[in-house]
Amino acid sequence: MSKPLSPDEIKSYPGQSFPDYVFDGVNNELARRIDHNGWARLIQNDVADAIVQAAEALGVDIDRSYLYSKNYMDFEPAYRAAGWKVTYYKSPYYSSDDSYFEFEKAQ
Repeated sequence: MSKPLSPDEIKSYPGQSFPDYVFDGVNNELARRIDHNGWARLIQNDVADAIVQAAEALGVDIDRSYLYSKNYMDFEPAYRAAGWKVTYYKSPYYSSDDSYFEFEKAQ
C-alpha cells in the first residue's frame, strides 16, 4: 500500500523503482567484493554484467544497453537509503580506467 512520504522520508526516497534483478545483481557483486571492514569497490562493467546474469536467472532477457536506457544503473540512492555510503567515480573519456562505485557503511 502506498502512502505519502514525510519530509524526512523524501530526502532518501530513490524516486525510481527497480526490478528485483537490479538489486539481486548489485547485492551479488557487493557480497563478492566486501572486505572485513565493510568496504567494497564495484567496477561498473562488472555490476552491469551481474545484473544481466541476475535477470537471466529469473528468466528475463535483457542486455547492458537496456540497463542504461532504463537508468537501472542509477541505483545509488536506494542503497544510500538502506544505510550505505555510495560514491560513484566516473572515469574521464580519455582514460582507460574503469568507472566504479565505492560502498561503505554510512556513519
